[in-house]
Amino acid sequence: MLALFCSLAAASPLVVRFDSAGAAPAEPLLAILVDGETRTEVALRDDGERPDFAKEDSRFAGVSDFSGATLTLVLSAGGIELGTAPVEFADPTSPHDVDLAISGGVLTASVSAPPDPNGAAPPDGSGAPASGGGAGAPPMGSGGAGFGGASGERPSEPVSFPSGDSGDGLLFIGVGVGLLALLGAGWVWRRWRAAPTSRSAEVQIVPEPGLLAPSFPSLSDGLAAWVAPGEARSILEPLLRHLADRHRVLVAAKADIDIRPVAGGPVYRISAVRPSLVGDVAESLGREPGPPLCVLLVLDEADADALRDYRDLLPQDVGGLVLLGKEVESGLPTVVVAVAAEGWSLGHGPTTITVAASRRGLDVV
Repeated sequence: MLALFCSLAAASPLVVRFDSAGAAPAEPLLAILVDGETRTEVALRDDGERPDFAKEDSRFAGVSDFSGATLTLVLSAGGIELGTAPVEFADPTSPHDVDLAISGGVLTASVSAPPDPNGAAPPDGSGAPASGGGAGAPPMGSGGAGFGGASGERPSEPVSFPSGDSGDGLLFIGVGVGLLALLGAGWVWRRWRAAPTSRSAEVQIVPEPGLLAPSFPSLSDGLAAWVAPGEARSILEPLLRHLADRHRVLVAAKADIDIRPVAGGPVYRISAVRPSLVGDVAESLGREPGPPLCVLLVLDEADADALRDYRDLLPQDVGGLVLLGKEVESGLPTVVVAVAAEGWSLGHGPTTITVAASRRGLDVV
């Protein structure tokens, strides 16, 4: 195994090119590398695939590995040898290009090497011209012209391949590892961004109990209407204090409505009461860490469409209540507030309770 590895490591790419000067050689077109008793056939193609430059430009190319310093190169078309030429390499460990041409029935081979990375001139060597393998015109495909008397142009720059001791492989590996690291970091970042809002189908939020009474609307049920006409509006401050005891509260009320500071919360206020703005602010605050968010809307009056817009534009997991000056048939759960001797009476359907102001907001009497 060690000997095989060493022999493979010593081999370097050898590119053979043949300029047919516009003629169409019979197939198969082969460059035969003769090294002692070893004959290696290299197919020459004009298909535009590397190491060929361009498709169907009468310039054929093929590539093989070679580890020696000298060889004899035989050009064969359709099983007939067109000529032979000796080839010698000044530096057998480097990749080489061998350019073949037939002129006057003689096959010539010129050797070139890729530029030295340190700026030194590349080694150069060429095989001596040798006579063609047969007299007369070489074998051609149908309609082809002869090779005699045409030298053809050579490609301006030969294709070169990196040698076995090049550091390009390590560079490519490093770039690949870097790209994989970036992809992994992007995947982790997306998972982290999605984590606060993504829930498994098996995880469900347990809803909050009804506010102040089991049968009353819950803050988990979305938006509820609390109708507090006239003096009943005095429930605003203790109600806000009650909400802020365990929630962050977004208060939407016009500038002329007095909202006093309360403990807990925090309490956020906006003076614009457009449904779209309330929904946008609630969605933004809902993404921030902290206690659950709820909304308190303070309106003198509103029509049914506006109330439904408030409900629909709130985020799915944000509930709250709208304190109205008069009742509106909107389809929202409704609590009717009235002044009582102890404080306020609250009615929801068949249930009526009495509440009083306390340090934490409202207590059922």
